[in-house]
Amino acid sequence: MESLCDNQLNVSYGDTLIFHFDFSIFHFFPFFMRNFILNKILAPYLAFCARRIIKLNRPIIIGITGSVGKSSAKEAIYTVVSKKFRARKNKGNLNNEIGLPLSVISDVEPKGDIFKWLGIIAKGLLLSLKRDRFYPKILILEMAVDRPGDMDYLTSIASPKIALITDIGVSHLEFFHDEKQILKEKAKIFKNIPRDGLAIFNFDNVHLRSLKKKLKKPILTYGFRSTSDVLAEDYKIGYSPELGEGVNIAKGVSFRVSYKTIFLPVVLPNIISKAQIYSALSGIAVGLHLGMNLVEITEQLKNFTPLPGRMRLIRGKWGNLIIDDTYNSAPNSLKSALETLALIKSKKKTVILGDMLELGKIESSAHREIGRLLFSIASKVVLVGTRMLETHKELKKLGFPKDKIHHYRSVTALIPKIPAIIGKGELILVKGSQGLRMEKAVEELVPQKSQKLLARQDKYWKRKKVREV
Repeated sequence: MESLCDNQLNVSYGDTLIFHFDFSIFHFFPFFMRNFILNKILAPYLAFCARRIIKLNRPIIIGITGSVGKSSAKEAIYTVVSKKFRARKNKGNLNNEIGLPLSVISDVEPKGDIFKWLGIIAKGLLLSLKRDRFYPKILILEMAVDRPGDMDYLTSIASPKIALITDIGVSHLEFFHDEKQILKEKAKIFKNIPRDGLAIFNFDNVHLRSLKKKLKKPILTYGFRSTSDVLAEDYKIGYSPELGEGVNIAKGVSFRVSYKTIFLPVVLPNIISKAQIYSALSGIAVGLHLGMNLVEITEQLKNFTPLPGRMRLIRGKWGNLIIDDTYNSAPNSLKSALETLALIKSKKKTVILGDMLELGKIESSAHREIGRLLFSIASKVVLVGTRMLETHKELKKLGFPKDKIHHYRSVTALIPKIPAIIGKGELILVKGSQGLRMEKAVEELVPQKSQKLLARQDKYWKRKKVREV
């Protein structure tokens, strides 16, 4: 779970950094002592406080898990419910055995600030002793599952009344044998839902559809599949005038949503991908269960904006349009991003991809499959990382023009070459697992004023060296 570098503890969950804790004041303690403080003192203390706070204040807990799309679903749900209820969501990715109780205690993301940590520790104690009449009515909590048993622990701290699974895919196969095991672990989020609660899941996912008959809980499904309870149809990407060089400015999506006998057109001006429509649908499902009507829900969703590094459109240099999807990468999310790229009208489509990590035994086959998808979509491909060698080989095997394939060991090696590789008027998708630090490539592609829109722009990440993985 953790790795120590100098006096800093980087607590991570799989490929996702959860938070950064500066232990410099404990520099005279050996590693095992710092480890002991985190796992044997801090984590149990935070869990105890969180359980007490929930027992005293009885918030409605909305739990969110899934292989991809958790953070976007969280944002969409918060966008919907915050209009009507006092709500709190996880900050950043505080979604594991340390981050989740932190989110129950406070809306502050402490990172490496020792004073913030001390404040949260004190606040946890105070809130565990007495009910707070200003405590949020709704807690929207991501629940990240990396290994078997994780969900049991997280739900023992915060048991959801409303629980959502966004997707089941092949992330974290280092710790699970296959999707069935991933589903078994994540589906534990539904275990303790009360009679007046709700289980929500994406009905387009073949693994999740199997839950329809198995779950003895109130259920609401969503998706583009015709038998979904909250149904999306007629998905279209909107455009504004061309940026130049044949690059259309994709701007927002529209679709029709139906629930029971109600049909309504929906416009999401800040969204372009189908994956983000799924997040919006999850927000609709939650809002309906909480007594909101479809009109007020869809009106709120006009404010739904992608998080940094999640299919966010940014105008680039040289008349280019960038799709920044650099937050992370896995086979399902990468396929979804490429599907969106295929739908957008553009004469020049460049794809810059970093390795996908934590795929275990399917690592090679997954990267080869990406090569087959790229062949019919991209006009130019830039690959980063050693695992992308399989993608490179597959593209050459299929006959993709050799002069349109560029491959580098790391993003550091790529950056100086970007001006020579990237021409004018290109639509550019950039994506890769967090360890590849592909946001560094986007920093070179967009004007400096736009860099604040990117993922991992805080001081900690700016100081962190890029390493080959």
